[in-house]
Amino acid sequence: MIGARLYIRLRSSAAVISPTALSADAYSNCINGIGQLQPIGQTTVMIVEIWHGTHQRVGHLGSAQAHFNVLGQVDNHSALSELYYCLNGGEKTSIAIGRAPNGFGDGRRLARSGHFNADIPTSLLHDGENHIDIVAIDHDGNECASSAIIEKSTGSTPLPCHIEWNAIHNPQDAGQFVDGCWEISSAGLRTQHTGYKRLFLIGCDAWGDYQITVPITIHAVDPLLGPHSGDNGLGVIMRFDGHVEDSAPEQPSWSYRPFGAVAWLCWKDGPDMPPQKQFYRADSNERKNFGEFPIIEGKTYVLRAACVDAGNGVSTYRCAVWEAGEYAPDSWDWQVRLPDGRTPSRGGVALVAHHVNASFGDVKVHPL
Repeated sequence: MIGARLYIRLRSSAAVISPTALSADAYSNCINGIGQLQPIGQTTVMIVEIWHGTHQRVGHLGSAQAHFNVLGQVDNHSALSELYYCLNGGEKTSIAIGRAPNGFGDGRRLARSGHFNADIPTSLLHDGENHIDIVAIDHDGNECASSAIIEKSTGSTPLPCHIEWNAIHNPQDAGQFVDGCWEISSAGLRTQHTGYKRLFLIGCDAWGDYQITVPITIHAVDPLLGPHSGDNGLGVIMRFDGHVEDSAPEQPSWSYRPFGAVAWLCWKDGPDMPPQKQFYRADSNERKNFGEFPIIEGKTYVLRAACVDAGNGVSTYRCAVWEAGEYAPDSWDWQVRLPDGRTPSRGGVALVAHHVNASFGDVKVHPL
């Protein structure tokens, strides 16, 4: 295997490890380079899977958030007693795992039972290669682990920024995985499973005033939602710079405020009804709806959103959405002003699919 190792230490019984080869295109699949563990007798063997490849990068596009997210899942997680990571051979840091019997993980960022998301502070990563082990221990003391390399460097993402997915081998060449499992498809960057706020972050914390235009193909809208999910939604989060640390007793943190604003389609009347064109402010749960936008699953629509300093400590947020192939509208569907003192004035833009199976097409971001 290349770049990572999967191993098991058995204290009470035996197992056979049968490694599989990496895919020829290491980044064409969301999960790859995972050994298959075949149990002997009554032993239930867990498998630790790290998504998005065994060699990942951070910093090359600038500083976007304070953490780097190592995402994955543990198969046979019902046998799990402890899950933690070790960075560069250091001390153990506990990681939470989704365990809800209804299948919704922790009801938030761990979208499905068995999922994990290790928030690695970028301040703990040194320049160059960093080694991380994700270790699972079952109730009998057996250990199973998977490893990856996180390469840290220094870079930036200047504006304008144009992302053509068919020209990109690895999505981390264009942004940062925050939540969920993603891959590049014929329609663009696509969520591999739906869930609570699947996020892919573009840009860096130096971005201030900008406009993003992105086509979105809606494949399906989840009929069922988790206990903390609210309504289905699909769009972008402007001036997003990560989750708030210590909002949860274990990793991952789940509080996402403050940010600039959310511009999206929101299915507030249910997944079978037309969504609303909605503004969602950062400093409260206030939402403003600006009319229905009927959609057809399988079709592509274009979302354009902007954030700009309006002076006197106020920022203006705007959004418009239309069907792909039609002329872009001359006006915005909505414009809302917010005081900067309660929201960030800088930050990248996160693509967000909240309980929606969707693909984001080529992204264009221009300075304002």
